[in-house]
Amino acid sequence: MTARNLICIAFAYTKSIECEKSIQLILSMCLSEGFDILHTLLCDDGCCLIDHSTGVYGYLIEIQALFFMALRCAVLLLLKEDGEDRGIISQCCQQVQRNPRFYSIFDYMSPHGGLFVGNFAFGNCIAMLSSLATPEIIDLIESRLEELVGEMPLKVCYPAIGSHEWRIVTGCDPKNTRWSYHNNLLMLIWLLTATCIKTVPEARLHKDHLTEYYDDG
Repeated sequence: MTARNLICIAFAYTKSIECEKSIQLILSMCLSEGFDILHTLLCDDGCCLIDHSTGVYGYLIEIQALFFMALRCAVLLLLKEDGEDRGIISQCCQQVQRNPRFYSIFDYMSPHGGLFVGNFAFGNCIAMLSSLATPEIIDLIESRLEELVGEMPLKVCYPAIGSHEWRIVTGCDPKNTRWSYHNNLLMLIWLLTATCIKTVPEARLHKDHLTEYYDDG
């Protein structure tokens, strides 16, 4: 809806009272005082796309990145008269940006690479797509393409768990053998492709004097 609003000037729905009220109701729910410390979204254990619980819970970066994108869209959609709401959203965006922590502790970490520790590739890709993350993540994927991508779709997480840890975490599910649940998710390639498409023009925008668009050439 935000994209259509930016492109189509005649798209008047976002200026309607119904749209404004809907956004404000959603914000009042998401930004209520029921949050822990920061205005971020808490995920329950077992919320992962993998069959069995693999310890994926808490403040997942993919959820926070999507929340961050939604807040930024809300700022664009709210009318200028809603100054108080816009101020609250901007403050929450800053909190979400400060929440992820950046470390460089892995052996395969390249000198100019990085990633959000404890999060799957899904979260890191969405974080890049929403501009919540730094360019170092895409640099890591490029420099370690053989390990992280190889000859099949981008791995969900790296490295794979195995042995006793695998038996405890996955419940010895035959569908969740070592590496089987780490690969073949095409949505990761979609996100990585979208991130690459976004990264290339971003690096050229200033040099190209903020060109209006890039054609296929």
